[in-house]
Amino acid sequence: MLKKLLNKTISVILIILLNYLAFFAFDLKPIFAYFDGQEMVTDNTMSAGTLDLSAESTENFSPLVTPDKTVTRAIDVQNNGNLLLQTNITTTNLGGDFDLCANLNLEVLAGATTIYNGTLIGLSSTPILVPTSTIQTLNLVGTLTNYDLSLQNKTCVFDLDVNGWQDNIASYGTGGFSDQEALSNVITSGSWSVTSPPMPPEPPMVPPSLPQFSDVVINELMWMGSASGSGDEWVELRNMTSSIMDISGWQLTKKSSGDEVFMLTIPAGKTIMPNGFFLISDYDKENSAINVVPDLVVGSGSTNDPIFALANTDLQLNLYATSTSPILIDTAGNGNNEPIKGDKTNFYSMERNDTPGDGANYDNWHTCLDASSTALYWDAGRTEQGTPGAVNLSVNDPPYTPDANPASSYSADNDSEINLEINNIQDKNIIPDEIAVTNEPPVEDSPNQDPAVENALPDTSVSESEIILPDLPTESQEAIESAPITIESADNQNNNSDPNDNNQ
Repeated sequence: MLKKLLNKTISVILIILLNYLAFFAFDLKPIFAYFDGQEMVTDNTMSAGTLDLSAESTENFSPLVTPDKTVTRAIDVQNNGNLLLQTNITTTNLGGDFDLCANLNLEVLAGATTIYNGTLIGLSSTPILVPTSTIQTLNLVGTLTNYDLSLQNKTCVFDLDVNGWQDNIASYGTGGFSDQEALSNVITSGSWSVTSPPMPPEPPMVPPSLPQFSDVVINELMWMGSASGSGDEWVELRNMTSSIMDISGWQLTKKSSGDEVFMLTIPAGKTIMPNGFFLISDYDKENSAINVVPDLVVGSGSTNDPIFALANTDLQLNLYATSTSPILIDTAGNGNNEPIKGDKTNFYSMERNDTPGDGANYDNWHTCLDASSTALYWDAGRTEQGTPGAVNLSVNDPPYTPDANPASSYSADNDSEINLEINNIQDKNIIPDEIAVTNEPPVEDSPNQDPAVENALPDTSVSESEIILPDLPTESQEAIESAPITIESADNQNNNSDPNDNNQ
């Protein structure tokens, strides 16, 4: 049994080997069978679309351009193809008088829509769609933006390229079908006069958020310098509002030889607290006579900046806030002659009144006459007077009403120092013993006064002249009353006077 199984296995192996040997010996390959078919479509046609534009214009730019007259030209753009196209215009090949070209503005309108409004040089209008078999008219308006007489009677030559391309392509020259037409253009300028230029436009309304006139004032000026030198000058600003004022980039100008010239720009980050002060000094504290640290030092510390120098004659300063354009905030001085406030002999500052008013009017200023300011704001041993970086002395503001009880400002130690000078303006001598010193106001005659009342009043004749004094302590009045008095007639005074004395 086993022998038969072995013989069958050997027989199968031999058959398989013989089959493989037959394939290799006779190069036999497998054969695959399948079905196949074919259909033919005839009479097919393929054609490409057409993109074709034309640009027609019968007239060049006209008439002659001037700053007051525009020039115009119309261009008809037609889509002659069967594809929807986009079109725009650009300028190329500029020639002629380039300075005229550089001052020309061109507006391009497609119907009522402005597709470009800007300089002629660099013109590239916004693309618009032009359907097939459609004419789109472009109206061009040229404007001369400069009144310079040197631009008269000149010519600007340039080409306008009318570009067209497929509507599904982003821009001209980047692919797809395209077409271009070039039109030659000439714009010629005429003549004009600048003797009567048009009135400038009204200035725009300043938004409420911008600083307003007099929000900050030039509050005090040490225009004469100090006893240490004329360069020891300073300017004090005052915030008149209840808000912090950012003065970054603000500028001061001054009058010099009749012209307004730049003085300084306040650096970024500088502010003034509500109702506060901002001190600008040519010297720093160590080199100045003031005993105050300035908010801004203009010079190098010990050396003054000549651009900052304040004039002793024709003084006028302007303070500007800067935004889109300078805004005048305040003015100090009228720019004529020597300032009439401030003392250049004794070096007393010029202070603004509590109610600032117009800074160009010296009635709104006063000379600082505050001996206490010397000890408060100046180095030891100084005699200058002023209140740098602090509230001004306002007793010099008109009108000035004395305190209700001024006796508190007098001391018994100083009573003996009170000096009284009396001038006789009569043409006869007055006996000193008949002069009364009093602090009561005089009673003036009234035309309708009752005779009984009039007889009750004291005699106001010259022989009983009175000198009216403010309210003084009793000790002070006694010191004055006991002082010897010698009075001469007006004639004698004139005979003994100095003819060159202008103060008489």
